[in-house]
Formats: sequence, structure tokens, C-alpha cells
Amino acid sequence: MIFVNSDGEPPFERNIRLYPLNPENPHQPFINIKTLSPNLDPMAYPIFFPYGEPGWQPNWRCESYQGAQVNQSRVNVTMLQYKSALTAVIDDFNPVINAGKLTQQ
Repeated sequence: MIFVNSDGEPPFERNIRLYPLNPENPHQPFINIKTLSPNLDPMAYPIFFPYGEPGWQPNWRCESYQGAQVNQSRVNVTMLQYKSALTAVIDDFNPVINAGKLTQQ
């Protein structure tokens, strides 16, 4: 990644630039994707999202489940809650937990 900034800190508002192999418009050979895009996680970590399911996105609503206590103060899922749920221990194979050193970037 390249950040162009006077103080060397990454800017808060930043985009990821993609260069598709076969662009639809040859005059625009790249696509900008925001860092909060639900498509960013599947593109950055295809081994964790093998079917291209979307990742976290802003204003994602939490669906209640049977037996859950309703908390009206927090209805949106935060990025931390989403990432924590990915690492939850489940009975099935979990690629995030079994990735080992692949997650150490």
C-alpha cells in the first residue's frame, strides 16, 4: 500500500485501487473501493471467504435469535463484534481459526 501524506500517517479516508484483468471500460483501467466496502474482506482474504460472501459493512443490523436478550441501545453490529464472531468456536470447520500463520500479516 502506498500512502501519500505529509506526515506519513495513513489518511482516515482512503480507498483501495483495483486493476481488473479485463476492464469493462479501457479508458478507466482501475476501480476504487472504499475500505468499509463489504467486498473488501472477500478480496483481501479469499481463503476465509471462498464463496465471495460479503464481509462487515457499516450500519449492519443485528438479527435477534431465539433466547436472546433484546438490547435496544445497540442494534448495529460493530466491526469488532463481526471479527469476533468469525473466530468463534463452532462445531464445523472454521477457516479463520485454522488459518494459523496465514492471519499474521
